[in-house]
Amino acid sequence: MLYPLTNDYVFKSVFSHKEIQEDFLNSFIEFYDKLNINADIKSINAEKLLMAPHISIKEFYGDLIIVLDNNILVSLEMYNGFEDKDLKKSLCYIARIYGNQLKKGEEYSSVKKVIGITLFKDETYKMNSMLEDYELVDKVNKIKIEEGVELILVDIDNEKTILYNEDMKFIKYLKIFRSVNYMEMNKHSGGDEMLEKTIAYAKEFTSDPDNQNLIDHFESAVRNAKRIAESKGKTEIAKKMLKDGLSVEIVNKYTGLDFEELGNLVVN
Repeated sequence: MLYPLTNDYVFKSVFSHKEIQEDFLNSFIEFYDKLNINADIKSINAEKLLMAPHISIKEFYGDLIIVLDNNILVSLEMYNGFEDKDLKKSLCYIARIYGNQLKKGEEYSSVKKVIGITLFKDETYKMNSMLEDYELVDKVNKIKIEEGVELILVDIDNEKTILYNEDMKFIKYLKIFRSVNYMEMNKHSGGDEMLEKTIAYAKEFTSDPDNQNLIDHFESAVRNAKRIAESKGKTEIAKKMLKDGLSVEIVNKYTGLDFEELGNLVVN
């Protein structure tokens, strides 16, 4: 299993531990000083039913929802691959958490602020153009919907962020996230107690055969999604090449799409 901590199941299991979550949030607050919160955690909800008690038709399960002592709600997500639909999903998710706090007729000023922190590893989808479309170009990107709702995007593969902040605790977390195996993760822990506990919790989870079956199923789904994304990308390139008058043989050579697929594109 490559990049153990970017796996959805592993990430949720490890970061449902309060001590890890507090250490991680504190490290992020130190790194991203524009985040005006403290990391004193009141409770953590991992994969639990989130439903406003007065709304019966809006049931949904959250990933990691952290309630801070100042009553700010933090939603923490990890994506292995991130594209436009995932950005929309995260935006809708935090907006739903925000809105479900209200009863009909209540003022929005009475609800808790919601901050979404979305971490993603983007080796397949390459979302740079999407970030530019949304005018999000900093090392940490923030989308502010209104005073009570914010979404913060963190690319764990951002080389500039990692190279220029080597000694910060948050960067060590990022290095562990982007490590391909436990040996590499241990190398980046540097003897730090909480980082070593993070790795130990991940190992404990992945060593359970039942959990490994979940991970295998999840990673198979991710691989299929990536193949579909790559195929769609090749199809769009092929359409442009054919439109520009290139022969089917040349398009086949450079995209790898078979002649039957290219024939369908020509017909359509």
